[in-house]
Order: sequence, then C-alpha cells, then structure tokens
Amino acid sequence: MNVVIGVVSPAEAWVLPRRFVDALRQEFPAHTFVDVWDRAALRRVLPEADTAFAAFLDRDLVPSLTRLRWVQAPAAGVGHLLSDELIASPIVLTSARGGPSPGHRRARPRVRDRAGAPAAARPPAAGRAPLGARRDRGRG
Repeated sequence: MNVVIGVVSPAEAWVLPRRFVDALRQEFPAHTFVDVWDRAALRRVLPEADTAFAAFLDRDLVPSLTRLRWVQAPAAGVGHLLSDELIASPIVLTSARGGPSPGHRRARPRVRDRAGAPAAARPPAAGRAPLGARRDRGRG
C-alpha cells in the first residue's frame, strides 16, 4: 500500500515531524510511506497513493486520484478539503475529531465504532460517505 504523508503548513505546530514518518516505516515495513513537505510535492505524489494523511486535497486533482481510497485529515475540521468533486468520488475523508490533543493526559476519543474501538483506529468501510460530507453537502 502506498501511503502519502503530506501534513504541510506554514505553522510549524501543524507539520508532522519526520521522526513519526520514520517510525511508521519501521512499524509497517510492508507499506510504502511517501512523505512530502510542500503542497506542490503533495500534488505530484497523490495520484499514486492508495491512502493519504494530508492537510490539503485540491479539487482540480480529485478526478486524477483513481487509486486513492482514503484521506485522513490531521485536524478535526475538514470543510477546507470538501468539494463537489470529492463528495462525488469514492474517496473517503475522515478527520481527527475525537482524538486526544497532546496537552490532555486524560483525553479519550469520543467517537467509537460499534466494537468499541476508536473510530480513527480503522479505515472507514468502503462505499460509506464520511460523516462530514453528509453534514456539509448542502453548504456552499
């Protein structure tokens, strides 16, 4: 599986440290992790991705993303990622809503699946629209 990690931002607090990407490579050697550090590079590698952890997903690129099945946003809000093209595609978009923040020792995920595991721990079921897309579908 090709996993693109593209959490790029002018604010350093939102950039995923390289050591975390290296840890993913060590923990999951059967998968290929491609890390990019600017938006142009993210646009270049997304067409070859199966899944992505990304802060941006440009609407003009969506039709060319025939391999991409899942995008995990690094933040709770996904409104800036939603587009008519993405909603119409088979790509599932999930957010970090419910995940613990670094400053909260007791924080627990609020969103859990039917088995009781945090929803972010598993990719969403194929064919299901992400909750944010349904809620924001009518907003423009």
